[in-house]
Amino acid sequence: LLEAVPDQNLSLRYKLTDIVGGSGGSTSTNTMNLTPANTTLDDQTLSVSITPSITGFDGALSYSVTEGGDSNIGAYLDYSINTTTGVLTITRTNAPSSLKTYTFTILEENTLQDATAQVSLLASGITQ
Repeated sequence: LLEAVPDQNLSLRYKLTDIVGGSGGSTSTNTMNLTPANTTLDDQTLSVSITPSITGFDGALSYSVTEGGDSNIGAYLDYSINTTTGVLTITRTNAPSSLKTYTFTILEENTLQDATAQVSLLASGITQ
């Protein structure tokens, strides 16, 4: 503006503001981590719970999961996710004849943040 405007509603139509994470803040300020990010299942360790944590967001959370790796995943693993807490529970149902590795990507649908965990399956009789 080149001259003073006494009415503040006319001076700036689109005011500049700082973006603060959480409660409607920018998704770029959010980060997601998984604990544990890598794990191995064998004859002694048959299941694992993978827990996500999101920093910079305090709104409602909704999670989903996708898996990658061998298309025969159902022959060796059973898994489920709690869509509210994001806890992914993976249970080994069968031992493979050789090492198998699977990836699980957990997505938080409101922040569009995701993280990937890797789960390795050892053959029967082999332990870490």
